[in-house]
Amino acid sequence: MAYSDVVLADSPLLYYRLEETSGTTIADSGSLAVNGTATGLTLGQTGIAGTPTGKAASFNGTTSRVEVATTNAFYNDKSWSAEAWFKCGATLANDYNTLVRRGSGGSYVLLRVRGSSNSNPNRLEAYVATGSGSVTLITATNTVNDNAWHHVVLTADGSTLRLYLDGSQKDSKAYPAGTVAIATSQFIGTAESLSEWFSGTLDEVAFYGSALSATRVTDHFNAGATAPAGPMSLEAGFPASVAFAGTLGYTLELTDPVVPPLTLEAGTPAVVNFGGSLGYILEITDGPTYRYLDTELGRKRISVTLGSRSVDVELPRNKMNMEVKV
Repeated sequence: MAYSDVVLADSPLLYYRLEETSGTTIADSGSLAVNGTATGLTLGQTGIAGTPTGKAASFNGTTSRVEVATTNAFYNDKSWSAEAWFKCGATLANDYNTLVRRGSGGSYVLLRVRGSSNSNPNRLEAYVATGSGSVTLITATNTVNDNAWHHVVLTADGSTLRLYLDGSQKDSKAYPAGTVAIATSQFIGTAESLSEWFSGTLDEVAFYGSALSATRVTDHFNAGATAPAGPMSLEAGFPASVAFAGTLGYTLELTDPVVPPLTLEAGTPAVVNFGGSLGYILEITDGPTYRYLDTELGRKRISVTLGSRSVDVELPRNKMNMEVKV
């Protein structure tokens, strides 16, 4: 499943993939469909691993930004989420480097990286202010100035704020008094006062009208951190294996009758016929467990389920050995 499919399954209100290679319009793939306006970005940069052909945008730390003129009020209660992928270098000259910010004055939500010379240097920080109260969350033991992609999610579920980095919760605080009543622009790469500029690369920025669960945060991270499995070729008599995320995978060994090579790709059904009448259908998708099959086929057609995989087989009374690693 593509990374964007994982995000879209959670119904983002705003979703800026930053796939553009030219121009000043940043498309919104979320349900609100409110495009942003880019200033000073270097577009067409290499994106996260989970989107091998995808793009990202580089921010120069002085003028680069995306502004979204939206008046929707999806932060006007206490349940929402903000998400982004970011990458920054060893030295962060600015005291605060804004990833995303929504709102202004005393009521806003903010994700940023602290500067190299600041207190808690090179740490990820989240700040929520309601006008009646405020709270700061920080990844106090995790630095992010390593020129590598990192995934951040801030969630609010009605009573608690949670800050996640690379799929794991790093901090949580009670929601401050009041609510974040916002009807002003969204900013990416800068604060609303055009300050606290971000220097680095951003990708796949999303905002939701509800709190992502810890499981879904991890799902998003896993989908974005590793490239999807590529096609593989299977041929009778030759075992073949492929890994998902470096540890998950499957191994298939096809025996008689002899079959021509077959290309299988995760998430895509594949069909092959033997002699015009016999064949099999394999659909391979990600899964968390190991399954093994060693069965005598007592009839021409048999259907078996391997975890989340479905395998239909039409063969004479042959024995089929299959090991599927998910």
